[in-house]
Amino acid sequence: MARFAARAAVGPAGSALALLLFVGCGPSLGDVSGTVKFKGELIPNGRITFYSQTGRKEALGGRIQNGEYAVEGVAVGPTQVTIETFGSAASDTGGKTPKGADVSGFKGMMPNTGGKKVDIPARYSQPDKSKLEYEVKSGKQSKDFDLVP
Repeated sequence: MARFAARAAVGPAGSALALLLFVGCGPSLGDVSGTVKFKGELIPNGRITFYSQTGRKEALGGRIQNGEYAVEGVAVGPTQVTIETFGSAASDTGGKTPKGADVSGFKGMMPNTGGKKVDIPARYSQPDKSKLEYEVKSGKQSKDFDLVP
């Protein structure tokens, strides 16, 4: 009888804990990887950024290298996507971050990593004009972008 009473006393608390663990205490996240092309050619260097359209509307980005990217921990839901390209250190900024550039949130990324710069339309670097959208799902997924002039 004492065993039953103990279960009953823990039952509601245990149920609440199980529900919390099942639902989770934070947003679901997705890991997105893929390729980025312009007019069918891989972009050698750049940056891709996913701007969440729900919740805290966070932005999370990653480096494009040899046309490939991988961004981990993107909030699940609709996102707007921007893409920027960079060229070689010699042809762009001497390997230094341009004055006034906001590079917060891109820890460990160096924009000028070598390779020929591919000029893409400026609209792709602006969230409100790029017209690039992607619905991030929980877990690993692949999304390729083929930009047009």
